[in-house]
Amino acid sequence: MTATLIQTPKAGILLKNISWQTYESLVNELAEQPGIRLTYDRGNLEIMSPSAPHEKYKKILGRFVESVSQD
Repeated sequence: MTATLIQTPKAGILLKNISWQTYESLVNELAEQPGIRLTYDRGNLEIMSPSAPHEKYKKILGRFVESVSQD
């Protein structure tokens, strides 16, 4: 297996030809690391560190969903 590294400045790092087992190992290793997001899709692994505005909007949207979905 050969992994290909593609860097994009704002999106993070995209690795291609990554096995599911490698993804699971990374998820386990990085479980305690705040601020690192992993996304896997058919051999493509994206590693991101979300920006501050992204996290702000995520929290606001989460609170909205919680308040709308409560009985």
